[in-house]
Amino acid sequence: MQNENDAELVAAERRSGDGRAFAVLVQRHYRSAYRRALAIVGDWSEAEDVMQDALVKAYLHLDQLQEAAKFGGWLQSIVVTSALMSLRRKIPETGRSANIDGSGAGTAGTPYQPEESAAPVDELLAAERSRAVHDAIRSLPEKYQQPVRLFHLNGCSYKSIAHILNLPLGTVQSLLNRARKKLQPLLNAYGTDTFCCL
Repeated sequence: MQNENDAELVAAERRSGDGRAFAVLVQRHYRSAYRRALAIVGDWSEAEDVMQDALVKAYLHLDQLQEAAKFGGWLQSIVVTSALMSLRRKIPETGRSANIDGSGAGTAGTPYQPEESAAPVDELLAAERSRAVHDAIRSLPEKYQQPVRLFHLNGCSYKSIAHILNLPLGTVQSLLNRARKKLQPLLNAYGTDTFCCL
């Protein structure tokens, strides 16, 4: 079974469903997938949790893999999604702020904390703006959402995003520039280039 290629292993697992062929696939691709999880979450233990979540999803949805020969890339995409969801769960509802004017590398913001003298109205406006930003990001095509979250919410550099998403650096820059153009009209109503995030 070790000598079979990925497509053959996927087919074998679909036929038998006993987990043996899937175990060989996992053994073959675990290290690179784990490195990707670690690059996103930055913590060994959390990366392990992300991998467990991703492997369960991959096993349960193996029948949805259309190109069996691309199991490795498919698993990596599940890992990226699981890692981003893990980060998202850790960020408070009112979120973190970041600059979207493209003037420099992304920097992770700090949780929104109104000044002691801030009126309840100010807090409500900040929460409303945060919800609007969430909705705006979710309205983007999927290919833009991950780069935007990694850059503006997690403070990843262009180079890091290129590594995490396995994309050329120029593609990352292009995706972020296009995403900003798509987001700006949605956010102009709030009169700011800074948005509160997840």
